[in-house]
Amino acid sequence: MNRRGNRDRPEPEPGPRRNDPPRPPKRVPQSTDDGPADPEAYLEYTIYSVSGRVPIDAVPFTIGRDQSSSLHLPLADVSRCHAEMHRCSGQFVIVDLASVLGVFVNGIKVVKCILRNDDQIAIGDATLLYQQPCRYSTMF
Repeated sequence: MNRRGNRDRPEPEPGPRRNDPPRPPKRVPQSTDDGPADPEAYLEYTIYSVSGRVPIDAVPFTIGRDQSSSLHLPLADVSRCHAEMHRCSGQFVIVDLASVLGVFVNGIKVVKCILRNDDQIAIGDATLLYQQPCRYSTMF
């Protein structure tokens, strides 16, 4: 039994008092960008019948409807700031920025996903293909 006489309810946490100073916001750990983007990595895009190739030359690499995005997708079903790509431990990670329709990698809706060569990314009606050529030659 708590001090208010309720047996099953937990004791409420005390809120800020009137004279308490405001608390600083909690810090959310960000992904660590380790160096510049890989100049060999790129995205092949297809929007309806238009296709092309965009090198991933900025970190973070932004994707959205906004004109200032690294990859500008002028589609109504794409959010202004739809997704970002970061480098983390030598790999690219795509992060959904709380978009309405989401980001799909190989047909699966994701919030955050490590990308591999030939991964297919769907953002609205746009289809992106992540390409990162192999740096090492193999001889058998």
